[in-house]
Amino acid sequence: MSKLLVPFGEHFPGRVTIKGTTVMSKIKERFEKYDLLERAKQCPFKQFFLAPPMQASGVLIHQLLLRKVKSQNPAELQFFIGDSNLRFGLSEFALITALNCGKDLDIVKYKSMSSSMRLRETYLNNAANVRFGELEAAFLKCEEKEDVWKLGLCYLVDGLLMAQESSTKIMMDMLSIVENEEEFFNYLWGRRSYERTFPSLNKDMMHQRENYLQKMKNNKKDKEDFH
Repeated sequence: MSKLLVPFGEHFPGRVTIKGTTVMSKIKERFEKYDLLERAKQCPFKQFFLAPPMQASGVLIHQLLLRKVKSQNPAELQFFIGDSNLRFGLSEFALITALNCGKDLDIVKYKSMSSSMRLRETYLNNAANVRFGELEAAFLKCEEKEDVWKLGLCYLVDGLLMAQESSTKIMMDMLSIVENEEEFFNYLWGRRSYERTFPSLNKDMMHQRENYLQKMKNNKKDKEDFH
């Protein structure tokens, strides 16, 4: 049996916060209003529109993370389930998401992809930095069909693939890249999403356990002081 990073006797309750669960419902609603849903189901992101609503369990994922074992590859995770070691890395992520997880783009080509400022100027006050909440508001208020499409794609990337907080700054170049649909869909969103996802799954669970125990200790002390 592989040695768990958190021994069975030291497992603790908890749940993983799952972000982005409402993003797709908002996109589908807006796309349906502007007759864009069928177009979405034919585009390279179709897997997100054809899939049923996600029913993810934060408790189940927490229990899975408690079964992590040491991996020789720092860029992947391994879990001991049953009597087998299971691997989760970039290859598995690519299979699950069907996104482009290739190597980094040529920097010269990347710069040529990100020159248009039209969306930024039209819907986001030409701001130098835009937060996810501001992108969401722009998407939900937009009434120009083609721009609903483009802002919706950016909203999907930032809200679902990157699972950003409303106060987090978005990747500004995305607003330019989306003007060229082919280049947008060919961009390395899979690799970017994995780079964003991996650290949240690779947290030190023993440290998380210490935080949990300290929180329980503080709660107990607060109750005692209250009485």
